[in-house]
Amino acid sequence: MVQISLAWMYAGFWAQRHWQSTRSRPHDRLLLAVVATAAVIHADRRGLSARRRRRCCRQLAQLGDVAEQTLALPGRAGWSARAPLRSEARRIAVVFRSHQAPLAAAYNQQQVEPIVGSLVCALVHLANGDRRALLVSAPESVPARRWLWRAAVRLWPAVVLLVAAAALPTIPPLANQEAMAASLRWTLLVGGVLALVAGQDVTARVGAALDKAMPWK
Repeated sequence: MVQISLAWMYAGFWAQRHWQSTRSRPHDRLLLAVVATAAVIHADRRGLSARRRRRCCRQLAQLGDVAEQTLALPGRAGWSARAPLRSEARRIAVVFRSHQAPLAAAYNQQQVEPIVGSLVCALVHLANGDRRALLVSAPESVPARRWLWRAAVRLWPAVVLLVAAAALPTIPPLANQEAMAASLRWTLLVGGVLALVAGQDVTARVGAALDKAMPWK
């Protein structure tokens, strides 16, 4: 715990100096996400409810997504360097996602603290810009098929919603009810776009709000 506290102090000192600068780093988004996730898990380490565990596991999965996006350094590398950078980003992302199962299975504070410690170590490495240190605990390689499968899983709900919105005019019960068809079409279109951009949690919440707001009758 002393090491974790010192790491938090170091990260806070770095953040204070870093944000005084006019320049930002490509991985700042990931760094802030790691801070937020580690803080939530650390605060609730003595009594994580099932609901809080699910939320923390979603945050860890999102850390993996952010790591894949930001650590691939899009727009900064030439064609020859993009594939190695994407490969390294996927490897680091796996480390963040690997904490989901131990967190879900943890029974006490002692089993949660190593997860927080790992996140704090990642935070320190990100603060130092030490990409090599982030790769030390990462697997040697991650098959691209897994990444493609995750992308397909993420895109599939959005594709279904958008196709359904386009196919509404061909459904006989709705062909003669323009108001209802229009309401359904807009709901499906908004849901499809949000599923593509923001994920299923946000889509469900917005969809519930639209159900209440749109004129169904």
